[in-house]
Amino acid sequence: MDRYGFHHVTKLFATRLSRRATLGAAAVAAVPALVGRGTAAPAKQATPGAGVEGTDPEWYAAVRRSRFAAGVPSEEVARIVRDSFIPLIAGVPGFVAYYVIDTGQGEHVTISIFSDPAGPAESSRRSADWVPQALEGLVEGPAAIVTEGEVQVYAAAELGPATPAIE
Repeated sequence: MDRYGFHHVTKLFATRLSRRATLGAAAVAAVPALVGRGTAAPAKQATPGAGVEGTDPEWYAAVRRSRFAAGVPSEEVARIVRDSFIPLIAGVPGFVAYYVIDTGQGEHVTISIFSDPAGPAESSRRSADWVPQALEGLVEGPAAIVTEGEVQVYAAAELGPATPAIE
């Protein structure tokens, strides 16, 4: 995806599609670029006071937690997730976004967002099938489902190109 990233794709679609369709289309457009690149996207900076927020976005989420086996670096698990789980979860109907958070305490917490109410359960099922095969010996058992449910409120910053650091 170019330097304007996800935010600018959503703006492009926003004039023609509903918010739900816009985010879905932008997420689908972003996945091949993220999967193909295999590296972090350029940094973005929130614009103070700008952004979007609302209620009832018609999104559904799953939150899962995985604990690393002793001595396994989070980067190794993240690389495997990026290379083989993202394409799998991106195929779940209604896929919008997927996030992996390193807690700094030997575990990852993941957040999966869908526009289809069946998405969270399907993503958890795929995770339960995938983790034992792909992460055997790297994590302690399957990912634990923390919760699945409807997103009731959301907020997002207006993102633009990152400001260079001042030295």
